[in-house]
Amino acid sequence: MIDDWRTRFRMGKLAFINVQLANYNNGHTPMLVETGGGWPVLREAQVLTRLSDEKQGMAVIVDVGNPDDIHPKDKQDVGFRLATSALHVAYGQNNVFEGPLYKSFAVEGDKIRVTFDQTGTGLMVGTKDFATLDPVKEVVGGQLTGFAIAAFIA
Repeated sequence: MIDDWRTRFRMGKLAFINVQLANYNNGHTPMLVETGGGWPVLREAQVLTRLSDEKQGMAVIVDVGNPDDIHPKDKQDVGFRLATSALHVAYGQNNVFEGPLYKSFAVEGDKIRVTFDQTGTGLMVGTKDFATLDPVKEVVGGQLTGFAIAAFIA
């Protein structure tokens, strides 16, 4: 689709920025990863498409989406992430424009250490107040929740 639009608009490597699917229904759709489909698989396809072309950007919103509404009400964080991506992809700004991006993992006893690229000044645990729609706020010393590792085979 992206290549088709670039051809039809006759604009060469036109920058293309999309919003990754949110966490609607927490992934509990009729087709889950175990059955070969579902939103997690589509989100991964979106990442792979983005990584295939340096003129593509993507706003990841799984952390600001609402599990009860397919369209997140938090437009501020979504808009900020799209703008940050546009500054990098379309205008060449040297900024952290998306992320974090999975890099590798290592099994350490009964734990798994996951490393990421594109972390800027580092990862954080954050919280989102969906009542006020204020931006995501860091929780110093907070517990990581809502994190899952799919298709891990030891």
